[in-house]
This record gives sequence, structure tokens and C-alpha cells, in this order.
Amino acid sequence: MDDGTYNYGIGDLVLCRYEFDYLYYPTYLNNSSETFYIGIVIDYKENQVVFFDREIVYQILCTDGNRRYFAKWEMVIIRKA
Repeated sequence: MDDGTYNYGIGDLVLCRYEFDYLYYPTYLNNSSETFYIGIVIDYKENQVVFFDREIVYQILCTDGNRRYFAKWEMVIIRKA
């Protein structure tokens, strides 16, 4: 984690994209027709281990009705709450 602060707050509208390449799972093998998701931050988990480092993992309620989890480097803010 770079500075220990939260970049996104609950209620923020965000654009998210999984980066499968760092999991040795190329993006072209993804079965989903979408390469990105738009949703609202509804929760976050502190101190989750992501690649040998402690990170904040955000739970996003996507516009398709599913809840997904993203690390902060997979998210871009569209609008603050």
C-alpha cells in the first residue's frame, strides 16, 4: 500500500477492470463479453494479502447486479459520492 489512505469512499461511482494478465490468465480467455464494469463502492476490506503485500480490496455493486471485488489499481473514479 502506498500511503495507507483510502482512495475510494463508499458510494463512489467507479469504473473497474480485472487485470487477468498478472494472474497468468490472458484477458482474451475471459468468458465475459465486458472488459470493464461500472458500479458503486459498497464496502472495503483492509489488510487483504494481494501479491505478498497488504492491500485494500473494494467490494463493488456493478450495474449488472453482481458484487465483485477489485484492488485499487483496477479502479478509476468516475464520480465521488
